[in-house]
Amino acid sequence: MDVKHVARWLVCFPLFAAACVAPPPPSHPTPTPTLNVNLWADYPLVVVGHPQGASVVVTDSQGAAVVGATVIGTYKTPQGTESITFITTDADGRAHADLRLPFVTSPEMLSLSVTVVQGSDWGQAATTFELRP
Repeated sequence: MDVKHVARWLVCFPLFAAACVAPPPPSHPTPTPTLNVNLWADYPLVVVGHPQGASVVVTDSQGAAVVGATVIGTYKTPQGTESITFITTDADGRAHADLRLPFVTSPEMLSLSVTVVQGSDWGQAATTFELRP
């Protein structure tokens, strides 16, 4: 290898490396959430066989209750992901759903998350609770 070839390679290598590493910019930025969503489990710790539920309160950017919003939820268990069916939000922006809890043989932390949609507005929230045998 001659010096010119090595010099060319040393100049071009950083350009090739940068082109391979940099991801392309997104074509459309993700819109930011426009709804405030507060989510909680009825009990932070629950024993198998005891009822457990999840509640949400949804407000707009001015803090007013959002009526009729659709709340879609999931929670992760050791057996997989479960869907949650909430009622639509009431006049106070509230909705509730009962959870079907799995049987566990040791304590588990379950992750619960929701996405709320009202027209073109949306918001998300997440929480956890502990399930014990």
